[in-house]
Amino acid sequence: MQLGKIIKKDSLVLRFAIGKAVDENTTNEYELTNDCNGRPLVKSLKSGKSWTITWNELIQLAIENGVDTHE
Repeated sequence: MQLGKIIKKDSLVLRFAIGKAVDENTTNEYELTNDCNGRPLVKSLKSGKSWTITWNELIQLAIENGVDTHE
């Protein structure tokens, strides 16, 4: 199951800045923001595209990756 949604380059989205991340292996840079509804957004500065995920999808992803385990 694919989670999240790609937002096309140059789409108008109201964003609130959170921070910036750099992939040390590729030196790709990402803007980390929230949209006006509080959903997380990740924007690739290389491609100009953004990716968003709902909080419910993010919680499901965390559960599937073992957030509830005691290990």
